[in-house]
Amino acid sequence: MFDLSSYSFSLYALPLLIMGLLSAGHGVAVLLRERASSVSLAFAATTTATAVWLLSFAAVYSTNDTSVVMDWVRVEHVGVAFIPTMVLLFTTAVTGRLRSLWPFVAGALVLSTTFYVLIVSTGWFIVDLHRYYWGYYPIYGWPIVPFIVFFGTALTASLRIYKSALTETTSDTQRKRLQAIWLALLIADLGSVDYLPAFHVPVYPFGYVFICAFMFIGTFAIWRYRLVDITTAFAANQIVETMADALLVLDRDGVIRVANGAAATMLGSTKQELTGMTASELDGRWFAGALDGLSHPEALHQSEVTYHNATGGHGTALISASLVRDGAGAQQAIVCIAHDITERKRAEESVRESEVLYRTLVETSPDAVLVAERDGRVLMANRRAAELVGLDNTDDLRGRNALEFVAPSDHQRLSDSFAKASGSIVIRDVEYTVVTKDGVSLPAELSVSRVPSASGEYGAIMAVARDISERKRAEETIRYLAFHDALTGLATRSVLIDRTNNALATARRERSMLGLLFLDIDKFKEINDSVGHAVGDETLQQIARDLQQLVREGDTIARMGGDEFVILLPRISDTAEAVSVAERVLARIREPRLAISRSAIVTASIGIALYPTHGADAEALLRHADIAMYEAKNRGGNGYRIAVRTRAARAKLAG
Repeated sequence: MFDLSSYSFSLYALPLLIMGLLSAGHGVAVLLRERASSVSLAFAATTTATAVWLLSFAAVYSTNDTSVVMDWVRVEHVGVAFIPTMVLLFTTAVTGRLRSLWPFVAGALVLSTTFYVLIVSTGWFIVDLHRYYWGYYPIYGWPIVPFIVFFGTALTASLRIYKSALTETTSDTQRKRLQAIWLALLIADLGSVDYLPAFHVPVYPFGYVFICAFMFIGTFAIWRYRLVDITTAFAANQIVETMADALLVLDRDGVIRVANGAAATMLGSTKQELTGMTASELDGRWFAGALDGLSHPEALHQSEVTYHNATGGHGTALISASLVRDGAGAQQAIVCIAHDITERKRAEESVRESEVLYRTLVETSPDAVLVAERDGRVLMANRRAAELVGLDNTDDLRGRNALEFVAPSDHQRLSDSFAKASGSIVIRDVEYTVVTKDGVSLPAELSVSRVPSASGEYGAIMAVARDISERKRAEETIRYLAFHDALTGLATRSVLIDRTNNALATARRERSMLGLLFLDIDKFKEINDSVGHAVGDETLQQIARDLQQLVREGDTIARMGGDEFVILLPRISDTAEAVSVAERVLARIREPRLAISRSAIVTASIGIALYPTHGADAEALLRHADIAMYEAKNRGGNGYRIAVRTRAARAKLAG
């Protein structure tokens, strides 16, 4: 079996050998990308079974020794017998139904094992070997019919599971992924053509083409639709690194993609060590079960947790978790901001032990602290409380009603918190809006608890408030940077693709045209090298502002990275309108750039693609516009070219 002299080159075996190796490679690539998720493991199992089938038949076609052929046929049936089960396993994993349908998958696994044992240990199924013009092929007896029925049933069940999942999912990304894999599986069913030679029908078994189409489309679906890389969307290092609170950003698989220095300091670790760690690993190492809810978006909330701090002791943190969604509303990430309140908690405990220490801590607290009666009349307040509402000293606050400094829309909610705190409940971290003496509104976070008197009765309420303006600004900035370029403020590629798809839908409905202008600054590297990157960045910002002045309100300008920009022109009347915009853009860019020098002239190359002439989707239009832009650049730059669907252009797109 492993004697190379038993084999010779076979042209018919070559495509199976290539496809088998590609199948195995695809499985490994998806497994590494998905970090051994259930979907990637199931896909790798499917590609492994398929690779065994393809590579075994490549060996069968390459030998004339019938004993070697039979050995490889036995190996080949390891793949064939388990392909239907692996496809069913992958289907339940990718649709999220593996747990509920596990008994059916286990039953299919038992049947695959049984069929394999019977096929290789008895003569019921493989009754002969036949020599066709492409090589030997096993001949099956009629007992193989139950296995073929099992094979078809498993594939049909998988198709039905996909169709059911498509009707239930609310995620646009998941819907696109399921549609692609459903189509791939439908194509894979055509691979049953390989059973014809097994019944003396001399048709070359080209079913590997359909099976491999399934794997390639499945790989694309997983690769394209798993999620958008989060790290680039949260690249505002200057913001996250200056935050006093710890910041963690987790993808929808619960893997930490961003961690700031405050998080590393709080946990006694490094940002590199935290990045790539899963929520469960983080929980088990530092939080001991306190972060279970982070993997379930519906359970997200503000919570106070205990953690193991850098000194080996215990600390307390207030964790606020919120979802970041993409343009389609699908969950993209979980942003967790942890504020270390260890010292505040210790201070609160010490207050109950000593009045002197209590007053000292209150007066030096960075948070606003006040004690009030149940109706809100202030009995005592610290200096920070007076500063928060814009008063000069605490005497100006004493005796007034705390609700005077709360936005009217929050009065009832704050009153309810005071009322609850007068019972046995402690209310923590209520967000409300503070209105200062001068009418300035500030977001604040409030904790309310009871204050015992000397007799042990609870007749007053203590409120601790903190200004969370900085945190709110950071959250808003992070959300902004998810959809805008950090340097120019223009739309990102993901926003451009989304708006292009929407514009294409409108164009198809209204039978109108749409234009994409792909713009690249000529010799921009020379600008950076001659005057420095800071001036280069300022030049890009100037160009972005110029472009915004030249387009209509409904147009979109996006920065694709570096010195590349794309202008989306929906609802244009003809090609001349897109050309007119391109000429105006080129003229504006040629105006002297004082940031570089008084005489410096910047030029650009523009490629123009039009719907429906050059494509029916965003990616096709972008590729055509990109090719046209390079044609303009190759002609010396400082001009535009309209995409042409030539044979060379199509070959470049295909490559």
